Amino acid sequence: MRKEVIYAVIFGVILGTVILYGINLANNSATSLNQNSDSPTPSANISNTPTPLPSELTISYPLDHAVIQENSVVVKGSAKPQSQVAVIGESDEIIVETGTDGTFSAKIALIGGENVITVTSIDKELKTTESSISVIYSASLSD
Repeated sequence: MRKEVIYAVIFGVILGTVILYGINLANNSATSLNQNSDSPTPSANISNTPTPLPSELTISYPLDHAVIQENSVVVKGSAKPQSQVAVIGESDEIIVETGTDGTFSAKIALIGGENVITVTSIDKELKTTESSISVIYSASLSD
């Protein structure tokens, strides 16, 4: 009986050593992969696609997927200076002109639930740019 116990202990020590070596090897290779991925490869800097230009129309308020407790919201943003901006909601449409700095604001009514607000700008060259956000109106929220 003692002979089997000694064999089991020796086999357990050898098996444990092999498992620990495998875990250590896996951790070292994962660490070296993380360090290599932090530094960009030369081929990663080469791109055949052009980088997109920043949007000429931005909606700064409200944020996309914001939850609002009032039945109206003032939509604020920026577009090209002296352009026409149409703010279209679920139940309201407003056309405003941007100022010399390109900012605009328009108060729009909301319906209960999700409201998709689409803002379209038309500049002097008749180029249109469109951006949409979604806001949720819920009067039943409590602070």
